Parts: sequence; C-alpha cells; structure tokens
Amino acid sequence: MYLQPQVDSSGNLYGAEALVRWQHPERGLLSPAIFIDVLEKTGFIYKLDRYMWDKAAKKLGEWKKEGKDQYHISVNISTKDFYLVDVYETFVGLVDKYDIDPVNLNIEITETTLMSDFDKNMGIIRLLQNYGFNIEIDDFGSGYSSLASLNQMPFDTIKLDKSLVDYVGNENGEKLLKFIVQLVQSLGMKITAE
Repeated sequence: MYLQPQVDSSGNLYGAEALVRWQHPERGLLSPAIFIDVLEKTGFIYKLDRYMWDKAAKKLGEWKKEGKDQYHISVNISTKDFYLVDVYETFVGLVDKYDIDPVNLNIEITETTLMSDFDKNMGIIRLLQNYGFNIEIDDFGSGYSSLASLNQMPFDTIKLDKSLVDYVGNENGEKLLKFIVQLVQSLGMKITAE
C-alpha cells in the first residue's frame, strides 16, 4: 500500500488515498500499469482489492491508537468487486476487525463501475453510506461523468479527474472548472482534485 497524501488548499494534510505499488527487489517501486492487467485478466483483481482494503483499515486502526483519527484513507472498489465480494459485509467486517470509524475509510467508485448494474450497486452504496462510510465518485469529468449523475447518485465527495485540473491556465477551461466546483459545493458535496 502506497499512501498518496491529500491536502487542503493551505497544504494541511487531511487524508490519503491508498494506491497499490509493487516493491520489486530488483526493479524498485513499480506502478500498477505493470501488473494490474494480469490480475484483471485472470480474475484475481478482487483479491488485491480486498488486500488493499484490509491494509488501509489496519493503518486507520494504528492511527486511531496513536490519536490520529482525524485522517481518512480512500480505497477503490472495482466493477468485479461487486460480483465477487460481498462489499457491504467486507467493509463492515473491517470496521469491526480494526475498531475504526467507518467515516475514516472512504470508498471510491467510478461512475462506470456503478453503471455495470446500477440498481444493485446503488443499493449497496446506500447501505454503506447508511452505515457511515463516505462515498467518493472517482475520475469525475472523464468520459461517462454527467451533471445528471450528481443528482441521481448520493455521493459525499466528487474527485475531479486530472484532465479537468489540467484546464488551469486555459481561460475557458478555468471557467468550466470554477463552475463545476461551485455546483458541487452548492449540492453540499466535498470536492477533491487529482
């Protein structure tokens, strides 16, 4: 697990995103682009996801014991997870196992993943939210994202795709980015930029 810090506009740390990296003995730290395809093709991606969820929850438990329970860790859920894992029971089990507050274990999901079986997946997302987990839509603004989804899906945080952040420095792009930020905030959601 590689923790990518999340900071506010003043540079203060408020959480992290759990990213997977492979510490290879000879080649060093490898990005998931090197190995994720193999796991997805063989159907084992869900095992890596469960491993990462466990590592993140364990780290949150350690932070809680150290008095650092103001921080959260965000983890990703893939489309296959909804078919191969009881997502709700797994996350509730992690909260119990490590004695953590579910609000500190944020769940990131892409709109594409939700659309794979919208009604079923939204039912699971609502159960997770009702239990106390924060739900983040990942990669907002890339491909399938739509403004209608902000009304249809009860997200806690919108995570802007890097392609939108790249608009900084472009006059029209900055206007669009400012509009999206204001819209998301007016809906009572938090916003994070990659």
